[in-house]
Amino acid sequence: MRCKKGRFWQGNHRLITSKRKSIFHMILLLLVLLATLVSACQTSSPSSQPSNKEVESKMTEPKEIETDPTESDNDEQPPVEPIIEEVNLFVHGLLAVQNEYDKVGYKVGYIDKTGAFVIEPKFDYAESFSENGLATAKVNGKWGYIDKTGAFVIEPQFDRAKSFSENGLAAVEVSGKWGYIDEGGALVIESQFDRARSFSVNGLAAVSLDGDKWGYIDETGAFVIEPQFEDVFSFSVNGPAPVCVNRKWGYIDETGAFVIEPQFEWAMPFSACGSPAALSAAVAPTDRLWNYIDRTGTFVLEEYYLDWGGVFCNFSANGLAPIISTDEENEKSYLKYGYLNEDGAFVIEPQFQYANPFSFYTSNSVAGVRDEATEKWGVIDEKGNYIVDPQYFVVATMCSTDGYLVVKKDGNFGVIDREGNEVIPCQYRNICFPSKLHPFHFVENDWKDD
Repeated sequence: MRCKKGRFWQGNHRLITSKRKSIFHMILLLLVLLATLVSACQTSSPSSQPSNKEVESKMTEPKEIETDPTESDNDEQPPVEPIIEEVNLFVHGLLAVQNEYDKVGYKVGYIDKTGAFVIEPKFDYAESFSENGLATAKVNGKWGYIDKTGAFVIEPQFDRAKSFSENGLAAVEVSGKWGYIDEGGALVIESQFDRARSFSVNGLAAVSLDGDKWGYIDETGAFVIEPQFEDVFSFSVNGPAPVCVNRKWGYIDETGAFVIEPQFEWAMPFSACGSPAALSAAVAPTDRLWNYIDRTGTFVLEEYYLDWGGVFCNFSANGLAPIISTDEENEKSYLKYGYLNEDGAFVIEPQFQYANPFSFYTSNSVAGVRDEATEKWGVIDEKGNYIVDPQYFVVATMCSTDGYLVVKKDGNFGVIDREGNEVIPCQYRNICFPSKLHPFHFVENDWKDD
């Protein structure tokens, strides 16, 4: 991390008043002047600190001097272009929903964007489709994988199963041990891990052999980063991975080397979005106080913010983050949520009882907020104006890349679009949406455990 700027202040100089030393005094002043002129013509690094002689020789007003020993004009790195991760609600045009109880119980099927069932409700549980067109589904206590017709292409045989990653591998559990299968159902990494997470885009997956220490394996199952961490996140598309050592969080690169040393009480992955704030991550320098860091570990904001009730999240794709106000002098906004920009200014004033983040996955976004007076949820635009008046029990998701949010009213779930139109009526007992669309999936660790 960069050091804070320091100040060097000049001390008082004892004047030579003796007449017998007047000539010496004049010579000394001339030498000082000459030394000052020479020093001003030389180019020095902002990170270098002046010697004691240099400090004592300067007769000008005090000035602020950079004391960061790591900075150099020649070490400037090219800007990193952030990647916007795509997370749709309707994957391959399908959405998993759970119907109301009937003679066969609660069953899950898949609807299209019109609300029509494409795959009839027949599964005990099921999840969103992966990009490869396969989805996990459960019947009779076992998990398998279905295609877009609802037919099992990998028969139900696993105690637990996770979605396929981009590399075509999925984590599955049998008899308490996790391994990885390919899209044909063949076990390509033997079941040996006590815990396992899905592969990231960089081809690494976080696993634990003993349920205690975590490391990262490659697609062959070999450890690239040996088990040594108490807790970890998966690598994100826009930065290093947060890991915990000795109850402190830092960030590692793909070799396992620390790029930001362990020092935080808690840390989140770098945002998966496309604004300049995408290169920042929320961290807790101390218990219940939060700030944001860039990839060098430098704090982005001058102030720290209170973690009220375990809710704190990264900047969204539009450069805004929901923050709770701790300004006790303003009763109207005190302990209310508003939206902060990356300069630390509230662009939507604190006024909401709760506030979801704007989307990480699209810059054309809206957000769910809870009105304190009605205790109902509505949806606002980026200026803080309601596009949907408070009426829902909850707005359950962020806005997806394809422009939808899941809402709940009168005990049932439905779907609205970013214009506020209810495209799927609130009539389903549950909607199985991708965990990355959960407003606080980082905080609740849904993202860590897929």
